[in-house]
Amino acid sequence: MVGLTYHLEMGFVHKMDYDEDASELFSKVHFEKKQDGGMELDVRTIKYETDLSCLLYKHWTLMDSMVHTPYVYGRMRLWEEQKGIGRLKTFFAEAGIEP
Repeated sequence: MVGLTYHLEMGFVHKMDYDEDASELFSKVHFEKKQDGGMELDVRTIKYETDLSCLLYKHWTLMDSMVHTPYVYGRMRLWEEQKGIGRLKTFFAEAGIEP
C-alpha cells in the first residue's frame, strides 16, 4: 500500500488507477475480530487518511517540505529565488501559519 501511494505522489500512476488498485489491495487484507473484555477489536486494518502532499513532511519543517514538493515548486515558481520564496512566505502569512 505504501509503494502504491508513493507512485501516486510521484505522479507515476493516475488517481483513478490508484483508487482501483487500492480497493483491490484493501479487499485482500484479512480482517480478524478479537475479543478483549467483551469488546470486539480489529486486529489488522487499513486506514485511509488525508494528509498534506508534501515530501518528507514528518521529517522536515513545513517550509522545507513545501519547497521540495514538485507541485508547490512549480505553482509558486520557487526557482525565482527571492520572489518565489517571498510568494511562499506570503502564502504562509495569509494562511496564518508560521513556517
